[in-house]
Amino acid sequence: MRVLYAVIIGLFVVSGSSAGESKLKTTCSPCHDSIETEEVTEPDFQSIRARDENNRVRGIDFWASGNEPFWMFEIDSEGKTKFSLHGRLDVVIETPVPSADTEKRTITYKSGESNIEITLIKENCADDMSGEKFTFNTVINLKNTVFKGCGKFLVFNKNPLLKSDIGRLNDIWALEKCMGEDVNPSVLEKGTPLLEIHLNEGRIMGNNSCNEFSGIVDADDTAIKFDRIISTKMFCPGSMEFQFMDALRKVNKWEISGMRLFLKFNEENYLVFRKID
Repeated sequence: MRVLYAVIIGLFVVSGSSAGESKLKTTCSPCHDSIETEEVTEPDFQSIRARDENNRVRGIDFWASGNEPFWMFEIDSEGKTKFSLHGRLDVVIETPVPSADTEKRTITYKSGESNIEITLIKENCADDMSGEKFTFNTVINLKNTVFKGCGKFLVFNKNPLLKSDIGRLNDIWALEKCMGEDVNPSVLEKGTPLLEIHLNEGRIMGNNSCNEFSGIVDADDTAIKFDRIISTKMFCPGSMEFQFMDALRKVNKWEISGMRLFLKFNEENYLVFRKID
């Protein structure tokens, strides 16, 4: 029996020692490294795409929303503009003629009759509840009450800040040059890398000579940004895939001349494509 008691006591001592060490590590680790975890809300892209497509079918050119209190806002450029304060108020007006300031990157709609002023500011904006990313800050002043949120054009050519040439980005492009070097399709697993741009949906798709990829795109008259690019994971020999994807993530400007699209980092041509569709 004494032996049994000794074993039990020994187990408690070992267990207590282990717990003490664990507690010591937990207590002291912040002294050296302060690690903060933040829950990140990932938007539901399928739901977002379905919502945007439904709004386009209804003739909506711009859509925005805000929180606390929840509100929604939509513009039909040839019809009505509607502001909805959830469960309490709807304001519907004939869409005013917009005033665009390309230097300040703002678009303003005013209706004195309804005492409403809408200001769209071209800059990145994220919904603080859903995590969805937008391309315009939206400020609505309704009878001296201000509502702030995020929005985007669902039909790119209804954006008064853009010139008509941007519509030429909407196409299928075949890669000719990557980082100054000619592309030789005969030595690539899947031939010529392709880039397909859909501005209305704000998305891209294509192949990089090995894997299929997709992502999102934001563009204005001269600037362009590709983001959230994902791809399949098949292995292929050679470096074209990696050079192409790396360049695609870095480019920040675009230019079209004739049948060719030049994607640039500042003033340097990183990728050169030819129109094929």
